[in-house]
Formats: sequence, structure tokens, C-alpha cells
Amino acid sequence: MRLLEASQFVNSSRRLHELTQDSLLIQITDGQSATKPAPESPDDEVAQPPLHCQSSPLLEPPITASDQKGSAPCSLLAVLFSDLAAEVVGPVLQSQSASERALSVDSPIRAKQPDMRPRLVLFGDSITEQSFASGGWGAALTDRFARQADVVLRGLSGYNTRWALKVLPRAMEGAADAGADPAAVTVFFGANDASLPDQVQAHQHVPLQEYQSNLRAICAYFKERWPSTAIILITPPPIYEPARIRDMYGEDDPSRQPERSNEAAGAYAQACIAVATELNHPVIDIWTKMQEFPDWQTSALSDGLHFTPAGNKILFDEAAKTLASIGFSQERLPSDLPLFHEIDPKDPMKAFGA
Repeated sequence: MRLLEASQFVNSSRRLHELTQDSLLIQITDGQSATKPAPESPDDEVAQPPLHCQSSPLLEPPITASDQKGSAPCSLLAVLFSDLAAEVVGPVLQSQSASERALSVDSPIRAKQPDMRPRLVLFGDSITEQSFASGGWGAALTDRFARQADVVLRGLSGYNTRWALKVLPRAMEGAADAGADPAAVTVFFGANDASLPDQVQAHQHVPLQEYQSNLRAICAYFKERWPSTAIILITPPPIYEPARIRDMYGEDDPSRQPERSNEAAGAYAQACIAVATELNHPVIDIWTKMQEFPDWQTSALSDGLHFTPAGNKILFDEAAKTLASIGFSQERLPSDLPLFHEIDPKDPMKAFGA
């Protein structure tokens, strides 16, 4: 931009010199020497210049031939400054780049940005919170829907449905666009609710019936706040007890008891499925699906509870299939803004509606 202005200034300076020479030549040819002193007025008062020369020539309208008559020095300056303004100020004002115009307040691109992409909200415990880590199922969803949807993370490590319900309004602040409901929200709780009530993580335990009641309340909240949003429930995952003992106590000790069990997790998984069926919401039964894989205890779980990259891949695949069943897929979602190959190199701004 600055190089352009500098070039315009040099060109305009040359033009100013040419205009000066031409104007002086015209005046001398007409017998009006530029050095001839101005005649005194009959009243011996100092003659005043015409009114149009008393203000900035850049702000005045073009000077006509009749205006120039009898006021050559003044009209010369006015003409020079008028031409200079046309050649310097005009191009500078017109030199705003296409990208600057595209980002202006009234630009069609700027106007469409707030509701450009649908949103997918992930709400859950630590398995959701960790999902944006490298190889995580949330990160994989973000990659899958790049330029098509925004994936919003609302993971709360260690939370059960009781605590999640308590903080739900605050947790969802900013999760949705001001002008549109999210396309879908996943509700992934139960791993902590299913903690055994007589073990070291008893404070996380939520009785089975309350767990179901809390799930219903969470779904009701989303339905009231975002009526058009699809709600997808995810069951708690399976548990590998020996790995939980190692994680809790640092060693394999047969005298120790795990704070979770696969049997309890299975009961909460069935309770989650029952709520989803009752409310007619899609559900991902990750407890059953993960156990279909050989050596799932160590290949899919890193510590008997949380996911390895392979475990994340299992949930990602199931989530992608479930989302596709409600119309949320790469094939059906448009990409926001024109793709690179759609931009005409001869007229790039045409692709943006500018």
C-alpha cells in the first residue's frame, strides 16, 4: 500500500511540474506575464483575490473558464491544486484492497460469518475433556468437519451427572452461536456415576435411578434451550479392573479392590440406553462396541478407563456414523466460503460476491 502511494506521489509531482510549465506558457502567450505585478485598484486599496481562492482549493468545485478570467495567478494555483487532488487523493481513496473491502462491516462475507458454520457440542467427563488431545475422538471430529462445522468442547474431568446438571447453564455459556442452535450435542456421562459406593471414589458415585433422572434433566435442558438440536447419548465405557488397581495404587495387589467394575459400568450403560430409547434420542453403546475388539482391555484402554488412540478411534467411528444418521456428514454439510479452486484468478473477488 505504501509503495503504491509513493509511486502515485512521484507521478503526481511530475504532472504538477508539467501543469506549471503549460500554464505559464499559456499566460505568456496571452500577454499575461506571470511576473507582471497586479494593478492597483482605483481606490489604492490592496486587491482581494476572488472568493474561490480564499479557501482550500482541494475543497472547491472545478474552476471554470469564466472563473479564471482576470485572475490568472489565483486560477493557476487553483487549477494546479485541483488537478493534484484528482491525481493524488482520488487514487489513494480508491486504492483500498479487495481484502479490506471484503472485511468491511457491510461486506456480504462479514455479514454471513456469525452463522456460517453449524456447531457440534461435546459435553461429558474426562473422556470428553481429553478428546481434543492428539489422537482424541473430539480432535478427529474437528478434523473430519474442518471448514464445515465447529466442534465445541465442554469436558469436565471427574464430574458425574449430579455435578454436571448443577453447572449446566454456566458450562454452556458461549457454546452456541447467538443466532442458531447447535446442530447436535453429545452427552457422555456415567463412568464416574458408576464408581463403587464402598470404595475410594465413593464421592463420585450416583445411584442408578438418580443417574437416569439426571440424564433426563440434562436432555430436557438442552431441548428447552436449543429446540432444534439433536441430542446424542453415549454410554459409559467398559472397565478393566486390574489396570484400575495399578492406576490407583501403583502396583498389582490382589488384596486391593478397584474403585470401578465392568459389571457396574454395564448396568449404567443399560440405564443410559433405556433413557435414550424413552426420549427417542440416538445413543452410542460404547460399552458393548469396545468389547467387540480383541484385547480391548489393553489396546483400547490406557488405564482401564480412559482411551488409547485405538479406543478413541472406536468412539470416533461410532460418533461419525451416528451423526451421519441425523444428516450431519461431510457429504451433506457445505464448506463455508468458496474453495480455492472455485476462485477465478482473473476476478478473485467475484467468488465472494463482492
